[in-house]
Amino acid sequence: MRLMRKAMSSVVPALACLTVLVSAPLARANSLDPNLIDYDCGGAGCSGTIMETGTADTAFSTTGIHVHELGAPGPGPNEGKPFTLTFDTSTKSITLTGPVTLTGTITKVDESDFSPVDVLILGVAFPSLPAAYATFFGSTAAVGLSVSVFLQSDGTVTSSDTTVTGKPASEASTISLLGLVLLGGLWVRRKQLFA
Repeated sequence: MRLMRKAMSSVVPALACLTVLVSAPLARANSLDPNLIDYDCGGAGCSGTIMETGTADTAFSTTGIHVHELGAPGPGPNEGKPFTLTFDTSTKSITLTGPVTLTGTITKVDESDFSPVDVLILGVAFPSLPAAYATFFGSTAAVGLSVSVFLQSDGTVTSSDTTVTGKPASEASTISLLGLVLLGGLWVRRKQLFA
């Protein structure tokens, strides 16, 4: 009986740790919100210009690119409504203005030259969302990726696509949970060794 109890005292903490390690990636995968909102334009329906304001291929701005909202898998809060996309990489600001305003921070700038066009890719963080968007995403913050194609000759935008998704849950909670399980396992093991 004592041998059985000793064997179980080692197995239970090990199983608890294994359960947390296996379930953490699953919880993380399920915390990614599949909803997204796309703001896009293309061809003749696209208007606006992008200006390069430096020589390092990192300073770009626009006074406005006209886009429309499209939510997936269902309709977004302002489905089909027009928005104006403005950004300035030197101040790291990006804004989508329409029935509501989404204001974000540019986190990454990447420009590629495919003469006669340039492709500008911006990584974006939206730290706070209007209520309808927070409900749609199930999150009060969001992340995004903005891709614009424009002519090198005059900056005319030929295509623009900004995708916004709900921000995934923080990994801090998973790490805290793992730490608590490990401490609990050590405490149980200590109690059993000194009992």
